[in-house]
Formats: sequence, C-alpha cells, structure tokens
Amino acid sequence: MIIRLGFSIAMHMDFDILLMDEILSVGDLVFQRQCLARAKQFIKEGKTIILATHNLGDVSAICDRVVLLRKGKIKHDGLSEQVLQDYWDACEKAQNTIPRAMHPFKPENIYGTDTKEITITEVLFTDANNEKRDTFETGDLMRVTIRFQCERPVSNPIFRVQFFGNNGQLIQGSNTGRVGMDIGELSGSGEMVIDYPSLNFLEGDYYVSVGIWPDEYRSAMTDIAYDCHQWAYVVHIKSPREKGAGLVYNPCTWRLK
Repeated sequence: MIIRLGFSIAMHMDFDILLMDEILSVGDLVFQRQCLARAKQFIKEGKTIILATHNLGDVSAICDRVVLLRKGKIKHDGLSEQVLQDYWDACEKAQNTIPRAMHPFKPENIYGTDTKEITITEVLFTDANNEKRDTFETGDLMRVTIRFQCERPVSNPIFRVQFFGNNGQLIQGSNTGRVGMDIGELSGSGEMVIDYPSLNFLEGDYYVSVGIWPDEYRSAMTDIAYDCHQWAYVVHIKSPREKGAGLVYNPCTWRLK
C-alpha cells in the first residue's frame, strides 16, 4: 500500500524524468491499468519514464527503447521489439541448460549394483567426420559408440541409450530389443554403435544414460543391469531460431489459403 501511495503521489507531480522500479507489479489489475494509462499519457507529453522490470508486457506497452542487462553490463541496447526478441531467445536457451554444478561426471548406476558380467569401458559421441565432440547442431549426425568388455559369455544382452531433459524428463530412448536386433552370444571385447542421422533435439543440454541389460523389461524394473551409466554424460545442442522452440524439431511447411 505504501508503494501504491508513493506512485499515486508521483503521478500528480511535475517531473521531467520518472524512474519506476517494478512498480506495476503491485496492486490489482485495475490499478495496474490505471498506471499504464497514466504512464502513456506522460510519454505523449514528452516526459521520460525509465522502467526497471522483468515484466515483458509492461515493457511492450510503455517502452520504445530497451536496455538489456546481464551481470550488470549492457548486453543489448535498441528498439523494444529487437531487444525483447533477444531476451526471449536467451530465456528459452537458459531453460534447457544444465547448471555446471549438476553435470554428473561419475558414470555409474545410481539405482543399484551392476552385475559387471559386461562392463562399459568407454562411451564416445562423434560427428559425421568421426570426430569426438559433446556439442552438436540440430540436424547433425551423431554417433554413439559403446565399448564393452565381457567377463564371461553373455547371451543376447540389451543395449540402451536414453536422452533426458534438464528436469529429468525422458525425451527419447532406444534399445536393441525394441528394434528387434538379435545380438546372440557376446564374449571378449567389442563395441556397439548407434547412429542418429539427423538430430531432432532443439537448443539445450541433455543428459544421456547408457546401459547394458539382461533383458528389456524385467531387469529394468528391478534395476539389475550388467552395467549402467545413468545420467553420466551431457550433450549440448545448438539450433537456429527458425527451427522453432521447445525440445524437439518437427519439420513443417506453412501455406496460406
């Protein structure tokens, strides 16, 4: 109420420059609309209003010039529409980013004890040129190579690769059982390769889980794996704005009739 009273007094004073810091966030909808109408009237009269806010609606309604700050420094200074687009894009990218402190650099099964009859010795992420990397672009080919060592002969194990968003949501997963791949009996060392010819993930960071299991369902339910690196890897995806927003790229065409 004190803030509302202070704003009301300011609205009835003669000024050249008015600084408003998140003032429109207080009060009910009617009060907010009254404030916006009054501010627009002052602008028409040639007065200057400086608005500090995170409310993009208020910025769009009042401002014709916006300064975007990041860590106390000017990141963008320009017309409202241009800066708002820059800010919106940055928010979308940040939403799907995994904080550095949450990167899981311990490749282990966090749910249970693995039998280790087969051990994952190395997991590689490579591009179309077979170069190792952890950053890709939407539409790129990505190859995941799972190198393994068998302690004894194992019959028809299941290899699984899963991608998760930064909130833990399963985005996509595949395994050799689902695609009907009969591996037969494995012994010694080898590698399993899975190719993604055209990545459909949009900009963001994704956890990757890699595991080798005795079967598709029963062992997964009881967390009995030969070896499982749960959320053990992170891949970064970059994508241009025209690919869309969200988590996945869904190619589409537009036409007006």
